[in-house]
Amino acid sequence: MVIDKTLAATGDKNKALAAGVFLTTTLGISFTGLTLIANTTLQYASFFLSVLHRSFTFGINATVIGLSFPNEHFGKLYGTTQIFTIISAQATDMLFKYAAENSFVATNRILLYLEIISLFHFCILLYLIRKS
Repeated sequence: MVIDKTLAATGDKNKALAAGVFLTTTLGISFTGLTLIANTTLQYASFFLSVLHRSFTFGINATVIGLSFPNEHFGKLYGTTQIFTIISAQATDMLFKYAAENSFVATNRILLYLEIISLFHFCILLYLIRKS
C-alpha cells in the first residue's frame, strides 16, 4: 500500500522502493527497541510490531524482486530469497543458545544494531535515486 501510493504520487519506482524499505526498517528498529524496555504493556506493543515487521519484510522482498528484475526471473529469485530465510530460521537455534548463555537483553541489543545497520540499504536506494 505504501509503495503503491508512493509510486502513484511520484511515478518513480526507486522512490517507492525506498519508502517501503525505510518503513520496514523503521518497524524493525521500533520492534527491537521496544523489546529492550522491561514493561509488560510495551511487550504487547512489541509483539504487534513484530507481526507487522514480519509481514512488511516478506512483502517488500517480493516487491523489490518484482520491480527490479524481469518477471520471468521472479520465481527463481523469490526461491533464492526463501533459501536465505530457511538459513536464518536455522540460525535462531544458535541465537537462543547465545541468549541463554549471556542474556536476552544483549541478544536484543545485537539485533537492534543489525537493524540500524540495515538502514544502509535505504541509503543505497537514496543514492541511486539522486544519481539517476
